[in-house]
Amino acid sequence: MKTVRFINSLSITVLVVSGLLSACGDGGKAAREKARQDSIRIADSIARLEAEAKRIQDSLNALPKPIAQTALQNPRLSKLVAALQTAELASTLEAEEKNYTVFAPTDSAIQAAGIDQLINAANKERLQKILKVHIVENNLPAANLKDGMKLRTIAGYEIAVSAKRGKIFIDGKEIIQPDIKASNGVIHVINGVMKPKMRLQ
Repeated sequence: MKTVRFINSLSITVLVVSGLLSACGDGGKAAREKARQDSIRIADSIARLEAEAKRIQDSLNALPKPIAQTALQNPRLSKLVAALQTAELASTLEAEEKNYTVFAPTDSAIQAAGIDQLINAANKERLQKILKVHIVENNLPAANLKDGMKLRTIAGYEIAVSAKRGKIFIDGKEIIQPDIKASNGVIHVINGVMKPKMRLQ
């Protein structure tokens, strides 16, 4: 009789322990599943935040920048940017108080004219004289440049606009990439370097 009770008690104990182990197993599985779902939610939240941050940054990058910064982003104008920096004119074209139009010679045009050899501090004044001939104080998109116009540069020199067969020329230099917009004006890329002339009174 005692043996039967012992066996029954042992059986009950085994059933209880088995039940507890089973419950713990289910609980562990549920906990792991919850952790997995939480990880997915966190990853999704991080991905959304990163996407929003990229969207904001892209929007900021798309905003027009001052002329000097805009020129810096154009691979054909690296020598011009270096010359502007050496001549201490880059800060002028960074200012937002005034609008400018820059007729920007390409790197190859600057090299052909030998201007790249002047890009050092010792030639700052010579560079200023040359570069100022390419800058007009006003925002002049290509549509506003009419045949026969005369433009006064910040150097005090006059440059002439001509139009031939749908092309626009500034003192004989063709505008090959017009209307690069900046926050304080516009850049027109030209295929040559203009030379200083007699200063206007």
